[in-house]
Amino acid sequence: MAGTVRLSNERGGTITLHVLRYQQLAASGDQVVLERICQSACTMILGIVPRERLCATPGTVFRFHAANYRSRDGIRSQNDSYTQAMANYWPANVKAWVARHKATATLEFTNATPGELGVRTCR
Repeated sequence: MAGTVRLSNERGGTITLHVLRYQQLAASGDQVVLERICQSACTMILGIVPRERLCATPGTVFRFHAANYRSRDGIRSQNDSYTQAMANYWPANVKAWVARHKATATLEFTNATPGELGVRTCR
């Protein structure tokens, strides 16, 4: 029996781990509620969990940026292949929003509201 899973303050991280987690959620049949922040790798959920089973609470913010990695000496650098790996999971409307706002051109965050991305508000 399907339930509800709440994801709150999702700060991103390793792409492959997020993909696996979201694929498991998609297969579970659970409703997914996003709260507060969905940033970086979390945004891939928009193309993995079926849209009809995904919603965001009022005030939720989606945060996009270029993917990055840290060198051994702690220096952050953009990684275009990781950015493309995330983008491969975004639905067309999200890709269009990201392109319009040049949201992956920098390591700095570009914020989007659920409404801008076609994500319904939770009831």
